[in-house]
Amino acid sequence: MRVGEKPTYEGALFALQQQSNSTIHLGGRTAVSLLGKAHYLELSTQLIVLFGGSKEKLPTWFTKYDWGLKVNYYGSSFLPTKIGLQTLEQGTFSLQISNSIRALLECLYLAQKKQELVECYEIMEGLNNLRPKQVQELLEACSSLKVKRLFFIYGRKSTT
Repeated sequence: MRVGEKPTYEGALFALQQQSNSTIHLGGRTAVSLLGKAHYLELSTQLIVLFGGSKEKLPTWFTKYDWGLKVNYYGSSFLPTKIGLQTLEQGTFSLQISNSIRALLECLYLAQKKQELVECYEIMEGLNNLRPKQVQELLEACSSLKVKRLFFIYGRKSTT
């Protein structure tokens, strides 16, 4: 950062990923939006969704700072921490975020309690160019029956 600049959540996340080898990443609906695959256009970001390993926690300095938006963090092990991520360039640095299929599975993981089922289905409908090998790899690695069942139900529904 330069003198007079305010910290951004992107810069803070970059520091977490690079300096502390954290697996915390942008995921779910936030990743879908950043990848340009969101069903509805957001005029400004009001909420970011972060995912990390089941034993990882956001540091206090991250949670206490006012980023100007709401931060929802979910620590889970329903997907392995190293697969289904891609790099997103953010000016002078890059962030690890969920790729399209992982982001969809993260949305399905949050379905009913933290995310609307209809929105999950609409996201899935918009993902028309998924790579079968990536889908297969993530579904095989996924430990959540709910996520797998919702994926197959929505997949069947969207092809009819």
